Amino acid sequence: MNTKTPSDTLTIATKVVLPNDTNPHGNLFGGQLLAWMDVT
Repeated sequence: MNTKTPSDTLTIATKVVLPNDTNPHGNLFGGQLLAWMDVT
């Protein structure tokens, strides 16, 4: 089995930030960002 280091790989994910993903100031909730990172 060939092993790869993190620097050998790249993952790009594009998400649309909807109003339901933001706080009253219009900033993305940190928890939502972490959830997207977990999925990726």
